[in-house]
Amino acid sequence: TRKEEEASLGHQEDVVHNTTTSNSVNESYPILRQFIPQSSPNDDRQYLGFELHNNLTVLLISDPSVEKSAASLTVGVGSISDPKNSLGLAHFLEHMLFLGTSKYPIEGSYKSFIKTNSGTCNASTSTERTSYHFEIPNASFPEALDRFGDFFR
Repeated sequence: TRKEEEASLGHQEDVVHNTTTSNSVNESYPILRQFIPQSSPNDDRQYLGFELHNNLTVLLISDPSVEKSAASLTVGVGSISDPKNSLGLAHFLEHMLFLGTSKYPIEGSYKSFIKTNSGTCNASTSTERTSYHFEIPNASFPEALDRFGDFFR
């Protein structure tokens, strides 16, 4: 549910302040609302959250002191959603994402790019969710994020 997703991102309406509404980050990604999650006064990182019109909630965390960047995406579908005649389907589809996309059609090119650039990536399927994530040195993050995002277009 949406409340569970918000809780897993570490924010809820009662801890959000400075909420604004905007039309888009750019024309490809229209924003429904933007928020700044509450953080500890001892936390020097910067946070920005927003919800896209497709109901995807995004949390950005900036920490200029680190040498690697990371991204993660969790979808609300896991093994509990498998049809009775296709047990294991959610886990199978988790692996299918890494076979290639129309923009990056070569099988294994995502994992190869991550590994070649000293990064790591993984995915997991649980009962109710499937999560995908990677981390990579900052200089390689833009291309890694483009490759990662292309899985979900």
